[in-house]
Amino acid sequence: MLQRENIHTPLRTNTSSTKATTEKRINKTPMNRHTKLISAAAVSCLLSFSAAAELPGFATQLNKQGEGEYSWFGISLYKAGLWTGTMVTSEMQTDGMNVDEVPVALLSLEYTRNIPGSRIIDVTAKEWRRLGVGDDRQQELWLNKLAAVLPDVSKGDRLSSLVAENGTVSFYLDKELIGRVDEPGFGNAFLAIWLHPETRADELRDELLGDSATQEELFTTASQDDAEQGANNARMVAR
Repeated sequence: MLQRENIHTPLRTNTSSTKATTEKRINKTPMNRHTKLISAAAVSCLLSFSAAAELPGFATQLNKQGEGEYSWFGISLYKAGLWTGTMVTSEMQTDGMNVDEVPVALLSLEYTRNIPGSRIIDVTAKEWRRLGVGDDRQQELWLNKLAAVLPDVSKGDRLSSLVAENGTVSFYLDKELIGRVDEPGFGNAFLAIWLHPETRADELRDELLGDSATQEELFTTASQDDAEQGANNARMVAR
């Protein structure tokens, strides 16, 4: 039987010869080749992450309100951004009919960890109960509707919620529409998780709201911003 210490006994070699051979092999491999390989891998990772985290195309029509990051006991969960403005949402579009634009708010979460959809539902239920948003019957209805829409999210996914002034919420995973909840009061209840004065994410709330003092002022601000932009455009045309 082999003694245990023999397994770890180094072989006797010519140290100076081995060192010279190793240095020679290393010198034969150009440093820029390694640099290029590392750079290519880094660029590939960045491109795949950026592609996975794209906003829905209509976001370019909106004005960015604020952004921030949410962490739980030092662990980053997601980066968040809030946009406001006015637009014709997809559920409002009807063939042959002109529809006025309505104020909207877009809340987008870019996840930095994998989180099951069931976990998001559980946290939402606890927050609504803690904040006193809606009654038990409403919360149960909202949660059932939400559970039918929300997917499991992975690191790098972007889950966006387009909230219309009438309370309808359209959900997007990256650029793809994945579902819609059209229930009275749901839109404001959903935004309250982040924007209610008593939210757990109080620092993020301040970063998201920016110049808007409260959640209720979001849609008013959106209308005013678009009106000002329209007036500016008209002045430019007049010149």
